[in-house]
Amino acid sequence: MSYHWKNIVCPFFQSDDYNKKLIRCEGLINDSTLHLKFKRIKQIEDYEFKYCMDTECYTQCPICRLLLEKYE
Repeated sequence: MSYHWKNIVCPFFQSDDYNKKLIRCEGLINDSTLHLKFKRIKQIEDYEFKYCMDTECYTQCPICRLLLEKYE
């Protein structure tokens, strides 16, 4: 398990896999998972830093916006 997870604040984040270059988030329908696939590990790090690790920024994530609508 990665230590950076302690900085993840997005409630929809599930996990990441740097070997497979992906981030897993809650899916749009019940009991599903979304996978965001990247070409480079640096892209995962940048995405997580920009959207997943800041309480004020995670709602700017395009996936998060869709998921928030799911609960409205």
